[in-house]
Amino acid sequence: MSYLTLLQDLHRESGIAGAAPTSVTGLSGMPAKLAAWIASAWQEIQSARKWAFLRKEADVLLTAGKRDYMLLADLGIADVREIDQTFAVVMLPDGSDMGRLSWLPYTDFRDRYGLSTPETARPSVATLILPTQLRLNTLPDQAYKLRISYWRTATVLAAASDEPTITTEEQAVILWRALMFYAAHEGAADVFADAQAKYKSAFSLLTQRYLPQIGFGAPLA
Repeated sequence: MSYLTLLQDLHRESGIAGAAPTSVTGLSGMPAKLAAWIASAWQEIQSARKWAFLRKEADVLLTAGKRDYMLLADLGIADVREIDQTFAVVMLPDGSDMGRLSWLPYTDFRDRYGLSTPETARPSVATLILPTQLRLNTLPDQAYKLRISYWRTATVLAAASDEPTITTEEQAVILWRALMFYAAHEGAADVFADAQAKYKSAFSLLTQRYLPQIGFGAPLA
């Protein structure tokens, strides 16, 4: 569903009298609030978990002799919310796999590499000095490629045709969360309770589809 369709659905579910909005811009009064609640609900939901639908991979080019990299300024990655520190691969410029890159917490990395002069070699370990700054354990001996995985920042609903990056069925979670905002604003306890129950069910569906599921090992006997 588009942003406009979600807004129109929220207008219907809220029971507000009058025609539903036909745009998401140039609004005032309650229609403007409804549009803002839809947009806020989608951003809140995206930020709530490390969803699979927000995961991305990027191949970035390292510079020979350069150890520290800002994710945006040096590597050109603008939409990083959080790096996945369970995965990274070092490759030759032609894409040949040279092996995994391990991640260490900064304090462990500092204790292991911080007091020594880094050698010039293929990187094998990395850390995040800051959420947006990466440091390698070596000075790369050539311009390797690095494949990293990350969760991207929340997308914003702005234009009428903008669509959330989940299925139409799953987008009910946005509608019910926005209806909770409306009900809280209006002091409508019954509407809030009903919307909250539907929201919890819709949110549970997202967790089943887009989060790792806890597994159980084989019986011991």
